[in-house]
Amino acid sequence: MNEKITPHVTEEMKQALREVTQEAREIAQRDVERRKRLDLEGLPGVTDMNEADPNGVLPGQPGAKLDAGKVLAGVLGDFGLALQEVAKVGTFGAQKYVRHGWESVPDGIVRYNDAGWRHLLMERYQSTAPDSGLLHLAHRAWNTLAELELVLRHELNIRDALAEMDEE
Repeated sequence: MNEKITPHVTEEMKQALREVTQEAREIAQRDVERRKRLDLEGLPGVTDMNEADPNGVLPGQPGAKLDAGKVLAGVLGDFGLALQEVAKVGTFGAQKYVRHGWESVPDGIVRYNDAGWRHLLMERYQSTAPDSGLLHLAHRAWNTLAELELVLRHELNIRDALAEMDEE
């Protein structure tokens, strides 16, 4: 008895599949509309509202990767030498103070901006910072990244708080 078993797809099954697919589309559309209302587009970790696979594979299907139009984060690899110097500054700071301590510095946005300016001004007179021996330019880059990170986190916290208020 080697009969080949083929599934029998009824019209009812096809209709049920169409209904589930339509319901999934409606849910996805409501989510897109909600995200747009909250103006979350462009925030860290929030992707394009109209995600798509660059090869046309539908979401939920094998091989789908919804990365069409997303940021090419790998371009940071083009700056390997520069980022290594910035990492040295971060390492120096983690050893001098404590790792991740920069995140809780009071008035961090203003203070890291000021530190960046100090390094910019000192570059005119010396290329390296006396305490670390690292380039002032690398210190300036690190301070700018710390400032940017704190600004972005602050904006994200504001948007989260607004979203929570809308849900109440």
